[in-house]
Amino acid sequence: MKTVIYVKGSERYPDRRKQAGVADFARGHGWNLQTVGAIDTAEQLKTILELWSPAGFIVNRAAGLNRLPAAAYGRRPVLFFEFPSSPKAGAFNCVYNDARQTAALVARELLRLDLVGYAYVNWRKPVFWNECRRKAFFEILSLHERRGQSYVPTTGVPATEVRALADWLKGLPRPLGVFAANDTIAQEVSAACTLAGLSVPDDVSIVGVDNDTEVCEGNTPTLSSVELDHFRSGQLAAETLERMMKRGLTKAESVVYPTLDLVRRESSRRLTFVDKAVSSAVERIRREAC
Repeated sequence: MKTVIYVKGSERYPDRRKQAGVADFARGHGWNLQTVGAIDTAEQLKTILELWSPAGFIVNRAAGLNRLPAAAYGRRPVLFFEFPSSPKAGAFNCVYNDARQTAALVARELLRLDLVGYAYVNWRKPVFWNECRRKAFFEILSLHERRGQSYVPTTGVPATEVRALADWLKGLPRPLGVFAANDTIAQEVSAACTLAGLSVPDDVSIVGVDNDTEVCEGNTPTLSSVELDHFRSGQLAAETLERMMKRGLTKAESVVYPTLDLVRRESSRRLTFVDKAVSSAVERIRREAC
């Protein structure tokens, strides 16, 4: 039985789903899958190698963790969850989501509302997937002769950012469409709107990414979001590593995992000239009809 090490990223919903996908493949293919926390030093890696003598690694580089270079893992196959065009990813084996496909779904949702202004609210840290989503979103807007503005967090402290974000939103043209980097940021945008006295979705329509149902359904109003197939991404990562372990190290390859669809909820459901009671009824039907 071969031992494979899964190096965790964050505890956020997408990373939990990726880990579940890897575990699903491992159960069906006889892996001894061992999950470890962040590996940020050569000494930590050395301890893992001595303890398990693994056949390969799957490394989740979410939240800026696990930045050891691929060369540090020696001749053992290693696969990263990371955009392949990132300078830090180089020509490594990567599994990643198509940022343009994701941005296109958000752009289509917001453009159908025929809004006055558009904006992108960045993730708290300068990570490459965020840059790809923002750039693709603005490129798509430009094709429709629209322009967007970008908010870059300055402190990384949610409570402080919500206040600054509220002030920023009040200065933008309305009705406004906001593409939030992910559902966590979408929730902060919603809180900022409340603080600024702006109505969602009448003044500001919001769309996030990941479809973290606990965040999206637990927010008031509920949050529209693009659903990425994070579980499948974990399976694809494991399938790719299995091939690498069987054939030995060869040239690097990149694997794209799918964007599923946009789940529309209250935050982007602008019903022109419709009574509030009707809007509430539409949301109740969405929640309970099936």
